[in-house]
Formats: sequence, C-alpha cells, structure tokens
Amino acid sequence: MLVPFGILEVKQKQFNVVYGNSLETSDFIVDGLNYWWRYNKRRHPTITKLQIDLDNGPEIESHRTQFIKRMRLLRARWTSDRSSV
Repeated sequence: MLVPFGILEVKQKQFNVVYGNSLETSDFIVDGLNYWWRYNKRRHPTITKLQIDLDNGPEIESHRTQFIKRMRLLRARWTSDRSSV
C-alpha cells in the first residue's frame, strides 16, 4: 500500500506529494524529505534553513531516537550537498 506525504512550499505556492511504503513513519518522513531535496535542491540554491511542521505523533516525538538520528543524518547530508550545488 502506498502512503502519501506532503511538502508545502509556501513562498512558491507549490504542494508536493511523495508516495512511499515504509513501515516506520519516522523513516518515511525522512526518506520523503530526502527524496524531495534530491530533486529540488537546484531550484532552491539559497536555502539555508527549513521550517518543518509535524504533528508530533508517537513515531516522531522528540524522544524517539530513530527519528532524531535520521533527521541529524539528513541534515549532515544536506549540509555537505550545499557545497556541491
């Protein structure tokens, strides 16, 4: 079963939908953000910060180490990608 994940780009007035089938919500969110960045980083060369609004459900609460670990790895990847854009 495919599950949708939405990313709203407010200033661009664009809504992106990523579909996935990850069994873990935390992994699915990070995978969706990574997919979006991979295909959109050249459109946003000046991005230095993102505001990510989540619902704080049980899989992504701040004490969930898997989600925090994956977000930190994603940030490290995005930071290193910025030097190659």
